[in-house]
This record gives sequence, C-alpha cells and structure tokens, in this order.
Amino acid sequence: MSVLVCFEDKGSYGFFYYESRDHQDCKRILLDWLQVQRIEALSEYRISGINRRADIYFHYQEQAYAFEVQLSHISSSVFNERTRDYEQAGIIPYWIGHGELKSRSHKIPFNILDECYIRHAPVPHAFYIDTVKESLFIRHSFAYEKHKSVRVTDTNGMHGLVMDDLKNPVRAIGKAVFFDEEAKRKWLQTTRYKRTKRYLTLNMGERFVLKLLQSYGQNLNYFPSICRVPLRNQFILRTHPEIWQTWFLLKVVMGEAGLNGTLSLCTAVNRLKEAVYIGVIQVREINNTMHRNASLAALAEEYLGWLVWIGVLTTRRSSIYCMKNRVNVRKTLETLLMDDEYVVNEVSFYLECRKE
Repeated sequence: MSVLVCFEDKGSYGFFYYESRDHQDCKRILLDWLQVQRIEALSEYRISGINRRADIYFHYQEQAYAFEVQLSHISSSVFNERTRDYEQAGIIPYWIGHGELKSRSHKIPFNILDECYIRHAPVPHAFYIDTVKESLFIRHSFAYEKHKSVRVTDTNGMHGLVMDDLKNPVRAIGKAVFFDEEAKRKWLQTTRYKRTKRYLTLNMGERFVLKLLQSYGQNLNYFPSICRVPLRNQFILRTHPEIWQTWFLLKVVMGEAGLNGTLSLCTAVNRLKEAVYIGVIQVREINNTMHRNASLAALAEEYLGWLVWIGVLTTRRSSIYCMKNRVNVRKTLETLLMDDEYVVNEVSFYLECRKE
C-alpha cells in the first residue's frame, strides 16, 4: 500500500509552503516511516467536527491517530485544547519534537514545549525526530539537573522504531540505566556546590525551608543528604529537590507523623498539592490536571519508598507508612559531605530496583 497525501496548494509531500524546512523534513520522515510499515496516511488532513488539520492522519489496528509536528512555541493551554479536541473525536494524538539523537545520556534545555511533549504513561517519554540522521526516537529517563534543564536518554530501538513501540514505549526503552555513572558524578558535583552556595535572594520555597532548618540551628546549605535524591519523577517540578524534599521530610514526615506515627500516601499527596497551591513547590507545565495529580502521587510514593529503603519509614500496609527512625538534622558540613557520597551510590541501587 502506498502513502496517500493531499496536494492541494501544497508541495510534493503535502506540505504548506510556509512551513519551515525542519517541519517539512519531520513530516517527510514520518510519512516514509509509515510507508515502510505499509500504513496508509494522509498529510494535512482536515478533521470534520473539530476544525483541526492534522499534520499526518492515519489508522492503525482500527484506531485513528494523528501526528502533530510542533516546533514553534505554543502555550500549554493551546496544547491542551488541541489534545482534547483530538481525543474527543476518538483520535490519539502524538506530538513530535525536533532534536538530536545521542547514544549517551545528555543534558538538554527543558522549555515549556518540551514539557508538553511528554506522555506520562506507562512511563514518562516523548517522541522526537533527528532530521540529520532521519530517525524517529524516544526520549526518556528525564533526570532533573536544574529547573531549566534535564538529563535525558534517547532510544531508537535496535533496528528502528515501529508503530507498536509508540503504543508501548517500554518495548523499545527496555532496561536503560536511569542514573548512570556520568549522572552520578554530575549530581555529586552539584550537591557539593549547593553545600557552599551563597543565597543572595530567596524564593518562597527557600524561605519556607530556611525557617524549618533554622529550628534545628542550620541553614539552607545543611539540608539532609537524604533530601537531595534524583527521583525519576523529579522532573515534573521546577523546585529544586533539596528544597521540596527537605520540606517534605521535616514538615510532613517528622512534623505531622512523628516517631512511631503513621502517614498515608493520600495525606502525603494532599500536602504536596497544598504546597503547590500556596507556591512553596512549583510544578512544570503538565498536560492536564489529571496528569498533574497522578504525577504528584507518583513523586510522593517514590520519595516515601526511598525513606523506607534507607530505614526512616516502614510500611504497615498498602500506602500506609510508619516513622521508624528520626533523622538527625544537626550535622556538620564534613559529615554531610560524607553522607552525600553514600547517598549518591545508595540511591542508584534504589532507582534500579524500582524498575524490577
């Protein structure tokens, strides 16, 4: 079967002449990719009922799909509106970005558009095209580095991706290491910097956590080592990990539950939502409220699991935690630096075990 395209007022592949070269190349690569799999597709197809024109429209296994190549900035509200329109019409949209496929984990700027690309199930992932290598690939393992950048891993499969890999990206991602040796080295380097950083201005979250640490005779440089952990779901926050995790440990776990007290996952998630609402914690642009709530729940569960792993908490039953050991917050800088070395290795074991 051949790929069908619309030619009216367009170029040879069904492109509008005002589209950028990168946009045209991405569409051409996608159309060729579908053609190899013998999937019929329409380019610049207008969908009746929702007044949307899909970059590429096709059916696969009796399900309608749309590929949208989005290279220019759009607001999250517009992105969400377009996504909802497709879904209400029974069409599954895939938003495609433009990037460089790399063989090793690497750091990328993380802007609003990149945040919008991310699909949160079954694992956080996004789809990009490298127009130089002419390859569609999956970007995954979003590891927080700074509030404006993340470390990522790219995968295009052993022999290239197929449509089933888009439906189930775990097939292609496999057992990629999330927190590799290079990431550990960078993380430890940044942690050491934060131990000596001079704060000239403070945001709301930092002011809130400073008060908590001052009650123990400490300042922002003396956050507990177990409160700067590169969780898999950390990327959903703009707030630095040492800020929200210190707040969570001191305010929610030690402050509300207390030694031998209990804490439910539901309560922990509600406290996170409240902190987001008042501005103590800042969340990145997430596709919709449902995904935001689910992501916060995954983040809370992941951090509580870490506290269980290192012996601060125990689990009494499903989603109920008991505080087993109190954390010593009054430590010297020398002790904290040694703790950092231990934690950065221990957390890598924890993160890999969670994949099993």
